[in-house]
Amino acid sequence: MKRIIVVYFFCMGLSAFAQTNYHIIFKDKGDTSISKPSDFLSARSILRRQWQHIQVTYSDYPVCRNYLTKLGALGIKPIIVSKWFNMITAVLTTEQYAATICLPFVEKVEPVKAGGGTCITLEKQTDPFIPDYYGVPWYRHQLRITHTDVLNANRYRGEGKIIAVMDDGFMNIDKIKAFKHLFTENKILAVYDFVNNDSDVYSDGSHGTLVLSNIAAIADNALYGGAYNASFILCRTENNAIESRQEEENWLMAAEYADSIGADVFSTSLGYSKGMTDSLEDYSYADMDGNTTIITRAADMAASKGILVINAAGNEGSGNWKYITAPSDGDSVLAVGAVDSIGIKTNFSSVGPSSDGRLKPELVTRGGRNYIVGTDGNIYQGSGTSFACPLISALATSLWSSKPEATAWQIREALIQSAHQYNSPDTLLGYGIPDARTAFFLLHGYYLPEPVDSSELNHNGVGIYPNPAHNTIRIVFENRYLLKEVNVTIYDLYGRKIKAGMVELATDYNEYFLLFSVNGMNTGVYYISLTTANDIQLYQLKLLIQ
Repeated sequence: MKRIIVVYFFCMGLSAFAQTNYHIIFKDKGDTSISKPSDFLSARSILRRQWQHIQVTYSDYPVCRNYLTKLGALGIKPIIVSKWFNMITAVLTTEQYAATICLPFVEKVEPVKAGGGTCITLEKQTDPFIPDYYGVPWYRHQLRITHTDVLNANRYRGEGKIIAVMDDGFMNIDKIKAFKHLFTENKILAVYDFVNNDSDVYSDGSHGTLVLSNIAAIADNALYGGAYNASFILCRTENNAIESRQEEENWLMAAEYADSIGADVFSTSLGYSKGMTDSLEDYSYADMDGNTTIITRAADMAASKGILVINAAGNEGSGNWKYITAPSDGDSVLAVGAVDSIGIKTNFSSVGPSSDGRLKPELVTRGGRNYIVGTDGNIYQGSGTSFACPLISALATSLWSSKPEATAWQIREALIQSAHQYNSPDTLLGYGIPDARTAFFLLHGYYLPEPVDSSELNHNGVGIYPNPAHNTIRIVFENRYLLKEVNVTIYDLYGRKIKAGMVELATDYNEYFLLFSVNGMNTGVYYISLTTANDIQLYQLKLLIQ
């Protein structure tokens, strides 16, 4: 009785009580022995756990239906139901609150606070005569800075992996030519609008369309996404009409949904900090500690289930806030900042550390004047960590497709260790710009004879794969002279010619490549010279034979 009286007077003192969303957190999940994992997780989701040696845990089991029924008898209608946090969110009247906290299966009831969102800037691309720096087509610069295009050219484009993208909607992607392959090849596995609670994600929100284009678009001679052969789960979680904590809970629901289907990668270009519709509900920097906001806790939970969670660091770098936004503060979340086309930090990119002193962001890539597909199907330029995030997501997914049995953490670590300032990270760029080639070598266990040279970030458009090699090599480069064949000569360290031959060029992914056998060559370091038929020098490359 004392408990009820205390609550009664407490509640009477809250004038806005009935207008607030509340978390109702349960003590347990009832009798979970009556369920088995296949009742609530797809075979693909269970398999992802198995190959990473992750157990199905208590958090994977559904909320007890009997508890929901008893709350329903009180007139309580859940807005969300979360199995990960064993709770629901609902609007409660004073009477419902008082009745709920007395239920024997309820751990606690707590108010929901609000969150805020991100912003981007866009500009129409009007000049078709963009310089062809380093022989790289303008529309591929944003892939070249991390050498994701080298992975793509070698046919690692996200095959067999599933990316879940959470955003404000994906307007018109079902009508835009650049996304047509996603539908003709059945690459869209599932969609859901967690704002309107329906399955139409194509009628609202332009931001998701722009973001998705950096992962999945194929616009010939205009734009390529870095993992366009992956499969996708598209979730609308952001409501552009208002900034509220409900959007974080939408993300939580989307995360549980995507996990249950079997997603490998989460890519989210959203962030929550200040700028709330109700300023009294703003977060503080102290809340960016990796354990406070519900979206950060959800993101870390997803990572614990073998999902690689990648999030934009935020666009607050030049403002009063300046720091990363949630969920980028999560200790298992790969936070992505933005640099410009030559690798210099953009002024808007949010900085670290997290409020508890951890290094953030972890990685950066191009996020200044990126090429993106608009909702009208035309190519635009836009700036924001919103566009750096999907580029890293595409890199990670294409890298993972080269070794599907790798764990999410192995992919994360390969990317971090490949970054250009891995040995001297800071709170502006984190570990720096990752290199897909080095990450590939690390992931596959190749020996690296020397550290990554950051001067190679502006690479001249040629790559050897694999390198180190032991059988056949594939040399990829931009064919600026429109050659049909190239003379390949391999020298040892003493300048002695070991092997040579004219090789016909083939083309793939708008790049030219040649295949050359190195069978029978001894282990060691060699140099490859590529020349035209009349001995014009094209490239000189270092080759390792294992």
